[in-house]
Amino acid sequence: MREYILKNTNVSAQEYDAIMNYQGKEEDMSAPISLEPKKLTLWVLKQFSLNPPTALNRLKWHIKKNGDWYNFNGIDFKLMYEFYKDPELYSLNRYGKCYEKSFSISLNSKLNIGVAICKSERNFEFLHAFLLGLLNGEEVVLDYTLNLILKKEDYYHLLDVLEISYIYNSELKELTANINSNEDMTNSLLLHEVLCFPKELNNLALKLKPNSSLKR
Repeated sequence: MREYILKNTNVSAQEYDAIMNYQGKEEDMSAPISLEPKKLTLWVLKQFSLNPPTALNRLKWHIKKNGDWYNFNGIDFKLMYEFYKDPELYSLNRYGKCYEKSFSISLNSKLNIGVAICKSERNFEFLHAFLLGLLNGEEVVLDYTLNLILKKEDYYHLLDVLEISYIYNSELKELTANINSNEDMTNSLLLHEVLCFPKELNNLALKLKPNSSLKR
C-alpha cells in the first residue's frame, strides 16, 4: 500500500501518486470515440476481438488475412486466444484483469510484463499491464484484456503507451520469490504496486527476512 512503499523505498509521494492517479478509474463508455485514425483502428480491433466471425462478415472488405496475421488499416494483428485458449477472451469478463492475467501467464511462460499509462479509443488514460515476447524474431505485445497480439511498435502507437516498467520474466520470478519470503511485504502490497515498482520492491525484499505469499 502507499504508506508502506513510501516509508520503505526511495519511491517519492509525487512519483507514486502520479502513477496511481491512473489506476482503477472507470471509463465513461458514453463518451465519443476519437476520430483520430489510430483510435478508430483501435476501436475496430477491439470489436473484432470480441466476435471475430461477426466482425469479419461486417468488415470483409477491410480486414485481410496476411499469412498468420489479420490486417486492418495497415496494422497486423492476431488474437490472444490463439496463444492462450481461454473462452473468457471472447467476453467482457476479461476486462479488469490485466495485472492478474499478465502476472500468472508470465510466471508460467517466458513472457515479460510491461506496465504503462495508455489511452483508449476515447482518449481515456488508464494504468495497464500487458505481456511482451518475441514472435519470429520480432517483439510483440500480448494483451489479455484486449484479446489481441500486436507488434510492439503498433501497440505502443495505437494506445499512446507511456511505459512505467518493463519486467523481464526472470526478474519477475526472482521478485515474486523474494516478496513471498517476507510476510510483512505480502500483507502490505497490491499486485499492481509490485508491477509498477519492481526494482524498488525487489531491493527492499532482499534486505528483509523470509516467510509467506504475494497478495493479488
